[in-house]
Amino acid sequence: MPRARSKWGRAVQVMRWLIDEFDLPKNVRMELVDDIDDGQTFGQVISRRGRLVVQLSARACKTTHDYVYNTIHEAAHVKTYKRRMKHDHADPFWLVHGQMNHAYDERGKVESAEYPTE
Repeated sequence: MPRARSKWGRAVQVMRWLIDEFDLPKNVRMELVDDIDDGQTFGQVISRRGRLVVQLSARACKTTHDYVYNTIHEAAHVKTYKRRMKHDHADPFWLVHGQMNHAYDERGKVESAEYPTE
C-alpha cells in the first residue's frame, strides 16, 4: 500500500487499522470538518442516523501527530460508546485509550501503513 500523502490520509489508515484491531463497528465514518468549537476541539464523535461519525477539526489538527493521536482518542470514544458513555472520560474510556495507544506504538505505526488512505 502506498504511503499516505496527507495527514488526513494517515488518520484514515490508523482508523481502519483500529477498526480491525479493536473490533470497532465497520460502519464508523470519518469526516474532516473545517472547525469544531472555534478551534478548541480537535475531534468528536457524533451519532448520525444510528451511525457513529468521527469528526476531526482541520483548524485544530495541524500535524500528523495531531491527526493520529486524535483519531486514536476518538476511536476510544467509539469503543466505549456502546457502554452508553458517549463522550465521557471515565476510567473505562482511559483503559481503552491506553490499550489503543500502546498497540499503535508497538505495532500499529507499521501495520496501519498497509491500509488504504480513502
